[in-house]
Amino acid sequence: MTRIDFYIIPQDQPEQILIFACKLAEKAFKLDHKITIKVDTEAQATDLDRLLWEFRPESFIPHVKENDTEDAPVRIVWDKLGNDYEVLINLSSEVPSEFTRFQRVTQIASQHETQRAKSREHYKFYKERGYPLHNHDLRNR
Repeated sequence: MTRIDFYIIPQDQPEQILIFACKLAEKAFKLDHKITIKVDTEAQATDLDRLLWEFRPESFIPHVKENDTEDAPVRIVWDKLGNDYEVLINLSSEVPSEFTRFQRVTQIASQHETQRAKSREHYKFYKERGYPLHNHDLRNR
């Protein structure tokens, strides 16, 4: 069964959510996982693409966007999830219908009011379906 992790972060700015997603992707990449990061729009994918290059100067995370033909350990998507990836970092406003293809799904809950409400909806969705939920509250760190 797919494991669901919720990371509750103290920030409320959209770019801080993307930076935290970069950190999660970096951690999973170092553990040799293949990662899909799901966003809502191509513009968000472009922002995330830029941040994966810039968020930590000493780090390099090989990645591609959905419409790129080459393969990489991290794929940023806004439409189709694709196959053969183990970890889904879901930054989109909806729970992707294909989330069960992943061993692990990560959701980021920020303090931004609208995004926090969406996170609560996602949490309820997974809980009602009996998925194992793991909360990581980072607000007091």
